[in-house]
Amino acid sequence: MTHRSRSGGPTRTRKSKNGGRVRKLHHPPARNADGTINTAAAAAASSIPEDDESGSDDDDENEADAAGEAETIPVPPASAFALPTDPDVLLAIRTALNNSLTSETFNADVQTVKGLLFERKWLELFTDAKLLDAYAGRWAPSRALAFRELLTSLKDVRALFAGEGEEDGDESEGEGEGEGEDEGEDEGEVEVEACAASASARTTHVLSIGGGAGSELLAFAALATAGKALKSPRLHWVGADIGDWSDVLTRIDHAAKDRWAYDAEFEFIECDVLAPAPAPKDDDETSPTPLPFLRHSPDLTTIFFTLTELLSQNRARTLALLRSLTAATAPGALLLVADSASDIAQFSLGKDGRTWPVYMVLDALLAAPGGKSAVPGWERIRKEDSKWYRLPEGVGAGWPCKLENARYWMRLYRRV
Repeated sequence: MTHRSRSGGPTRTRKSKNGGRVRKLHHPPARNADGTINTAAAAAASSIPEDDESGSDDDDENEADAAGEAETIPVPPASAFALPTDPDVLLAIRTALNNSLTSETFNADVQTVKGLLFERKWLELFTDAKLLDAYAGRWAPSRALAFRELLTSLKDVRALFAGEGEEDGDESEGEGEGEGEDEGEDEGEVEVEACAASASARTTHVLSIGGGAGSELLAFAALATAGKALKSPRLHWVGADIGDWSDVLTRIDHAAKDRWAYDAEFEFIECDVLAPAPAPKDDDETSPTPLPFLRHSPDLTTIFFTLTELLSQNRARTLALLRSLTAATAPGALLLVADSASDIAQFSLGKDGRTWPVYMVLDALLAAPGGKSAVPGWERIRKEDSKWYRLPEGVGAGWPCKLENARYWMRLYRRV
């Protein structure tokens, strides 16, 4: 971490209340004045095809039984995730990090962190326990809000939180318009297929690589809080980071849970995600290997403001990480990557040292046209090369340091 639908995502299912049957309205045939059936009218009526329906009720029921078809669950709109409010999210952080935020050395520590970020001394920063609180107090607040906005703006991600009985609201976020680009996504309502199990009995597994400072935890805690009203599946989140963020995350989790009482399990694993695993048989440094921090096959993996750091440290091991993640991810699962859109996210390639935006490097690795990807198995379903998150007016006022807006790029991929 540095400075199910028709459109994808794991499907989530529950049994149809009417056994999957589609009820049809049958109208009596037209009759003549003497009471006999008007055969001409009946023939004309029979020639009109029914929209999206064919066969009898019995045929529908038999087909549903044979194919396991069932009703669909509409994806909740972004407005369903409006609570907790932005000020409430910041209050949870302030409660968790109060000692650091009120320290006389807080702003000096923040300046030290900024210097290390500018010099790209990632390891020196994220292995210094003294600086972790300062980093979290400075960057976690605005990023938590930005990450929540990003997550809830994506229908495929919201599909992970589709539960039982929620109403399908108006989609007003304008997805697929303006800066964003939807690739292969149905413009209509995204629905999640349903069959035997109820959504509430399922667990959504999320992996956040570089998720140590608390931004991702808070964003997903907010989504889990909104998910209570939606009867969403239980959330299990795992953050993997090289720094020892366990104390920071424990305090943030406790502060947020005391306020919101969400049903989610948050787990942190301190590890170097680029550390070489036991060498594969072919002794290739870029080959996939088991990921020691992976507890379950993830429904969603996030890499927020981390990829540039990983590529800067070791290109070959970053490629191996992406290959290992691909091997451990089931078809339909999502990979969401976001990073700074500033010059810090430029990456040099080739003998001439030409720099490229990291998102172009990532697209070449995962979603190159013509099946030429270095890490095959993904399709890109949404991209934005430059996206702003702007703090709402008044949000963050009175914070010990200025909370800044963020400009970032994002990519959403689906495992195929």
